[in-house]
Amino acid sequence: MIAAPLIVHYEGNVPHTYADVNGVATVCAGETGPDVTWGMQLTMQECLTRLDKRLAIEWGKFEPCIKRPITMHQAAALASWEWNVGVTAACNSTLIRKLNEGQPAAAWCKELLRWTNSGGRQLKGLVTRRQGEYAMCVKP
Repeated sequence: MIAAPLIVHYEGNVPHTYADVNGVATVCAGETGPDVTWGMQLTMQECLTRLDKRLAIEWGKFEPCIKRPITMHQAAALASWEWNVGVTAACNSTLIRKLNEGQPAAAWCKELLRWTNSGGRQLKGLVTRRQGEYAMCVKP
């Protein structure tokens, strides 16, 4: 999936545990969760392998929420966004509702631009990321 390079572009690929902007233990390309523990040390290749596996799992959870055909570029943009916000938030979003209603891509892709806050504040990095995801989403 072409989303992996997009995710690495925005998340980076850090092979050791670090604290994200909210203090959550994070590793590799923004990966969090119960199997991410403080003190982890991985190789860059291990991080890329983890990304490929987890991205397939995440997409498998998220794809059923999408009821209309989408392009490869739209799928990459949505996969990057869902990776960042989580499957529950993504599936329950106005973006997915608009997509599934059959609204034009210009309308539902624009919803990406609203997802720029974390920890109750707008983050410049998320603004930049969403602009990139939006550009990918509306790409022909």
